[in-house]
Amino acid sequence: METNVVFDTHAYIKSMTDAGAEPRLAEAIAQGQIAYLNATAATKTDIAKIQHDIELLRKDTKVEIANLETRLTKALSDTQFKIIVWNVGALFAFGGLLVALFRFF
Repeated sequence: METNVVFDTHAYIKSMTDAGAEPRLAEAIAQGQIAYLNATAATKTDIAKIQHDIELLRKDTKVEIANLETRLTKALSDTQFKIIVWNVGALFAFGGLLVALFRFF
């Protein structure tokens, strides 16, 4: 699909001929410039596809962030539970040690 890029050929050819180029050479270069610009310019379809791809990436990123938040919340909850279990265990061990010490003294 060819797009039409706005390119002022008259001004371009005039500046080339003012710089000393032959008019036919300036016209040929201008046509080459137009062909290059038309071949490399992004179309509305190209831009729409890129915008669609960006939106898909945003959605995927949001899903991945939500999954990470869920995993981190679970990991934090598991870690807190382990800390509580270890502290309760340490308290029982210390309490047992105190009871044993009071019995022997």
